[in-house]
Parts: sequence; C-alpha cells; structure tokens
Amino acid sequence: MKFLVTGAAGFIGFHVTKRLCEQGHDVVGIDNLNDYYDVNLKLARLAELEQFTDSKATSSNGCPIYKARPYRTRRDGYIIYQ
Repeated sequence: MKFLVTGAAGFIGFHVTKRLCEQGHDVVGIDNLNDYYDVNLKLARLAELEQFTDSKATSSNGCPIYKARPYRTRRDGYIIYQ
C-alpha cells in the first residue's frame, strides 16, 4: 500500500511512519518542523527514519521530505493527516 503521512517527525507521525516502513509499505513522510516542541527531537526522529529511505528531498521552504521505497504504479493509497 501507499501512504502519505503528515507530521512524520511528531510523536504519532513518527511511530506510524516507522511501523508502515517496517511492514514494507510505500511511504512518503512530510513535516514542517515547527517549534511546537523541541525541533532537535524531531530531527532525531527523522534521522532514525533515514534507514528506510531510498531518497531524501527538501521542499521549497527547506523542510525535509522523506520518501521510503519508490511508488509502484498501483492507484490505491492512504493519507494519514494529523
């Protein structure tokens, strides 16, 4: 399955993203890295997710976007928004 997870560096988003990657799903995780709480903690979580990445991109405003495993051509998918 394909998933887009927003808030991938937050507590829930990180754990959801990690679990989906461990299960072998195609995952794109994004986060705006706001300062609601410690940004360094969020960066540490994203660093942990890097083990699953095939590529790493940066959005136009400098926020990291992590894409784990390339998308297949299937048309099904889910968005997990927090």
